[in-house]
Amino acid sequence: MLLPWSARALHRDVTSDEIPTWMCGWRRRAIIATCLWAAVAAIEMADLAAQETLRGSLSQQLLPQFQPDRPSAFVTPTSQLVQQFQRALQPALLTFGPFRGELTAGLGVTYDDNANLTNIDRQSEVRFDQSLGLKLNVPLSYLNQIGLQLGATLTEVVTSGKGAAQQGINNNSQPFDISIQPGTNVTYQFIVGDVLIAMHDYLTVLQDPTQDPSVANQSTLGSVTNDAGISALWNLGQLVLGGGFDYSYSTAQASGLTGGDRNTFRPAISAGYFLSPQVATGLNVTYVNSSSSGTGTLNSFAVGPFFHGQLTHAIAANLEGGFYFINASNASSIPSTEYYLTFAVSHQLTRYLQYIASFTRDINFSAANDLSENNNVTVGIGWKLGRDFQLSTNGLANFGKVLSGESPGSFSQYGVNVQLGWSPSGRIQTTLSYEFLVRHGSGSTGTLNGLGGNYQQDRVDLMVSYNF
Repeated sequence: MLLPWSARALHRDVTSDEIPTWMCGWRRRAIIATCLWAAVAAIEMADLAAQETLRGSLSQQLLPQFQPDRPSAFVTPTSQLVQQFQRALQPALLTFGPFRGELTAGLGVTYDDNANLTNIDRQSEVRFDQSLGLKLNVPLSYLNQIGLQLGATLTEVVTSGKGAAQQGINNNSQPFDISIQPGTNVTYQFIVGDVLIAMHDYLTVLQDPTQDPSVANQSTLGSVTNDAGISALWNLGQLVLGGGFDYSYSTAQASGLTGGDRNTFRPAISAGYFLSPQVATGLNVTYVNSSSSGTGTLNSFAVGPFFHGQLTHAIAANLEGGFYFINASNASSIPSTEYYLTFAVSHQLTRYLQYIASFTRDINFSAANDLSENNNVTVGIGWKLGRDFQLSTNGLANFGKVLSGESPGSFSQYGVNVQLGWSPSGRIQTTLSYEFLVRHGSGSTGTLNGLGGNYQQDRVDLMVSYNF
């Protein structure tokens, strides 16, 4: 007989040395089941996190978000999600009243040689960053909890070299910018019988223009997105049925990005079948209605199967694909039929070495209702160097096409990132990174005054953070 989640939650065995049995049951299944929604986040380098897929980010919003100041390049494997929940049960660094969590503060400095992403008269900048991260959990009961996660950065441009921006070309750079990182959210989850109900509200403010590969000739992105919704997952044993509704509001404040505000509604349904406790397959269906004052109305229907899970102790994989059926009122250049495809694999070779490889093809929003096609290939390798040091390298190749907007056309983008981390104690983390990014092509969002869509950027970051 299938016990309801509420009954099974009471038969828990929480220890600090192993994954709790109650988590391995319904809660682990609930974690995996959140992936049934219409959009598993596009697997890209950290700097490409600004674009939102046409079919939405509901599954990304429902998945637990554990992102650094610059968002992770890859979807978190199921095993890592379980490990994150396991760590959440340990004594918190911050405890007051019913609140348990972590508080992190950081200071950093960034240099890049092409802040305005142009191919002529490049503008170099040195920026000083002050960041704050907060993760709080309020367990109201065994069946109800509230979560709060905040990641914010205040950036000050301390020196700026002469370049195209001095000539009045897309000079959107401000002395101070505030960024709110993806994953900043308030969530409330509760269980009624065999149904897990989750409500969420996510807020993101992005300033770095390299986070949108369709953008060129911009020094500031100024992208604000608020995403709110509700979902329900019905546990029928090996079969999980889901339904939900998501509303997104998005606007771009930079002067070179036009199209107005965007309002997007996404009802979605899904069905998933568990081949094993950690492997699921099923079908996602999403309807999209998006309107903008500057670019009209867009309607889309997305449907496709998925397969994902922890295949072995060391290997996790995600495969997802399907079709879009699109009707755009003011953009004849947008195809009526498109497809999406995601394949990703994570392999823990040894306790010190892991690699993640992925290919993603999807249709993404740029400014307002403008769309772009992205074909991304990413490879990442992480090494643990002794007790205190970690080294990671990431490579990116993106072959894309701006389907609608000011400058439709094709583009290609290549990048590499090398990051060295040093943790002298459990509270202090120091990170030094270098990133190289190059873009070629005629198609771009924000191409003004006859400039093309080509640019090259070198960037160096130094960040020190402290966990209170």
